[in-house]
Amino acid sequence: MSAAPTGTDLNKRSAIAPLRHERLGPLIDVNALGLHWLVECANQPMNNSDAFIKAHRQCLIVLTEARLLSLASRIPLLLFDLHFQDDAWWTRQAQWQAPSLNEVLSAHSEPGNPVLLGLARSALVLAWHTARTDRDAARVMLGLSPAVANVVTQLHLQNIDALAARHHSEMTPRWPCDKALWKFLLNAGKGKDGLADNVLALQCLSLAAGELLRAV
Repeated sequence: MSAAPTGTDLNKRSAIAPLRHERLGPLIDVNALGLHWLVECANQPMNNSDAFIKAHRQCLIVLTEARLLSLASRIPLLLFDLHFQDDAWWTRQAQWQAPSLNEVLSAHSEPGNPVLLGLARSALVLAWHTARTDRDAARVMLGLSPAVANVVTQLHLQNIDALAARHHSEMTPRWPCDKALWKFLLNAGKGKDGLADNVLALQCLSLAAGELLRAV
């Protein structure tokens, strides 16, 4: 029988070890794509940036590919949002009839940011799959309210494509007003500090818990 782990051994382990596995793999992919989008925005002229990018530009423009992927794997929560707490917005989407194939193809041909479009579609597919298979995970990890989760489970793939094409410009970072959290997160990939990872995870989980309480 192996010896029980010591306190030192436990401290070396991150509560959210950056390992890709079957459950978190798609979530990590979406977060990585979203961080790519933020870095792309940060490298655009300042006058085209929104308040979030202006606040975090210096942290974003120095992100290397390796650090970006490290950041994406550190938090087992979706870091981006598409009205997932907005019941009224999603109720309107539920009343929207499924588009025809020609409408979907036409929407894909419209100009837009391909990275942001891919992010929106990937986030919606992840939300759709997770809400169908694990409603609790959809609420905590992805931030879907109960009503939004109900709508998302009823989507067809053509709905997802059309929604992404029509609304990808409305994608935002999750908790965009929490500047301290995002500053901490964007600087977290500089080393292998398990304690810092745990603190960051607890901060994000606290915000996710707040979303759950507002939905009660």
